[in-house]
Amino acid sequence: MQDAATADRAGALEIEHKGFVKLAKTEVAANLIQMFLNDKFPFSGAAKKQIANAGEVNSAGVLGAGIMGGGIAYQSALKGLPS
Repeated sequence: MQDAATADRAGALEIEHKGFVKLAKTEVAANLIQMFLNDKFPFSGAAKKQIANAGEVNSAGVLGAGIMGGGIAYQSALKGLPS
């Protein structure tokens, strides 16, 4: 950032590009990409069959009212699901 702050736009973009390429080739970047893909495409095979055979959800229980609990309660209420 310090180098790019004193460069013109083209120079700053070049510095950013070199930094991105360096980061993109790291093991950490590969692991983060894999985590993202696992989150987006979590189900295959047996898991899909279990979801297909799942029953209808008629109510939800929420423990806690933090960020996660509040989000679950909000989504349940939005879908008309009593909790």
